[in-house]
Order: sequence, then C-alpha cells, then structure tokens
Amino acid sequence: MISAAVGVIVWTAASRFHQRHLAPVIDRAFFRQAYDTRQILAEQEAVISTGDVVVLMSDGLPERFNQQREMLDYAPIKQTFAEIAGQSPQEIIAQLINTGERWAGGRPQDDDITFVIIKITESK
Repeated sequence: MISAAVGVIVWTAASRFHQRHLAPVIDRAFFRQAYDTRQILAEQEAVISTGDVVVLMSDGLPERFNQQREMLDYAPIKQTFAEIAGQSPQEIIAQLINTGERWAGGRPQDDDITFVIIKITESK
C-alpha cells in the first residue's frame, strides 16, 4: 500500500517477498479490504521532494523469467532506473520493458506487468 501527503510517501508490504523490496500497493482502503491486515510485515516512510521520481510496478517485471527459468529480480531494474530516471515517464516505462525483454531472450511473458511513474514537480 502506498499513500502520499505533504511530501511524505508511505508504503506497506504484505508478504515476506514484498517486505524485502517494500513493493507498494496503491490505495490504503483497497489494501485494507484486499489483505488481512494482520499480514502487514513492514511499513516505511520516505520524504519526497521536487524532482523525485517514484516507480510503482507489479511483480511481473522482477519475476520475469529468462530461457533458463531464472527470475530477473530487482537489482537490474534498479540499475536501469538509476540510468534513466531523468527521462519522461513513457521513456522510463519503455526502457524498463526493454530490460525485461532483453532478460527474457525471446521467452514469452508469464505475467502481466503494470507501471505507474510519478514525477514530482513544483506546484504552480
């Protein structure tokens, strides 16, 4: 779960795998209805500022398999993102998808992949 207000972003993990990566789910009310709240394993806050970029993604990309049935995982995604964070949201998504495609080496995608890119800009 993820929520943002007054420059603070909060995310919650509901599984041991997601606790390791603090993979977010977007809506707190939905999260509370969809998951048994006794399963919440971690919650973390971070201050966000103008110029920050937040990437929300489903597990489809890090769990993308290659020809040897190895998962991509988060490290190559973080590396790619560090190199492309200044690009437009569309370009960021395209590059992340390309990272998965290169890893898969022609293997068909097993799971859906969803991205939300949030670029924090100055309010006018």
